[in-house]
Amino acid sequence: MITTQLDMDTTKSTRRTMLERYLSNPTDEEWERLKEAVYREAQQHGFYGGFPITSVAREDLETQGFDMSNITDEQMAAIADHMADAYCDGPFWVELEVIAEDMGIPLKEEDECE
Repeated sequence: MITTQLDMDTTKSTRRTMLERYLSNPTDEEWERLKEAVYREAQQHGFYGGFPITSVAREDLETQGFDMSNITDEQMAAIADHMADAYCDGPFWVELEVIAEDMGIPLKEEDECE
């Protein structure tokens, strides 16, 4: 899929509209709506050419028995950063190749001139 300037402009406009809606009513509820809308928009159209794979939430840690009552957003962001590093340093590339092959996505043919 090739992203055109029009696609990028439309995406920026959509995100601007979502932000302006929040700024006109900056409540916690509107903040949650904004985060959800940005996430959904990124899922549908990619974010800077990429599509989100997953996220980490306080509830994920709670299900593993951690006390999340005093965990800050900064700590959650650091956990997410470390999780991304751990995933991308290893299993991401292996799984990407396996899934693409399972879906029948062909490899590029080698250039005969090389």
